[in-house]
Amino acid sequence: MAMLTMLKSGGATVHESVEVMEIASQERREVDVIAFGKVAGHQSAVSLNAATGSARRTSSG
Repeated sequence: MAMLTMLKSGGATVHESVEVMEIASQERREVDVIAFGKVAGHQSAVSLNAATGSARRTSSG
């Protein structure tokens, strides 16, 4: 949420219902919201999907 706030305060562009390509699988999928802008001087993109019912959190690393 902090990154999205920083993007928005820096004049980021926000789009709804956008198809993006996943880096790992090279498959296209739709995201609900995506924001493009700069965070700490780096070009960044943050995407969000809404979940209904029980949301599932995943982590990588």
